[in-house]
Amino acid sequence: MRPSDVLVVWKLDRLGRSLSHLLSIVNALKENQVAFRSLTEGMDTTTASGELLFHVFGALAQYERALTRERVVAGLAAARRRGRVGGRPAANPVLRTNSLRLNPVESIVLHRIFKHLGRLE
Repeated sequence: MRPSDVLVVWKLDRLGRSLSHLLSIVNALKENQVAFRSLTEGMDTTTASGELLFHVFGALAQYERALTRERVVAGLAAARRRGRVGGRPAANPVLRTNSLRLNPVESIVLHRIFKHLGRLE
């Protein structure tokens, strides 16, 4: 699109997957001097009221992210109080120390040795 063009969509959800995704798209359009207009919601960034509505949507998206972050932190803290620890289980140290790291040539040599010994089919 060229500067001074206007991107028109029928509905906001046709342009972005989430509010934050939509805001990033509209911000990218604005950086390229392209206006945005949604027919159903009446958002038009070429007008002052449309620009205000866009900024309100941006504030709502930021609020939504902050709430989500607070809920996640509170949920993890509650789980810790109940004795649950999240994350991946710790690796078995015995298995980890007994594992071999081979380069491709060593791998081929060991494969041939095991095949010769009848350990591989």
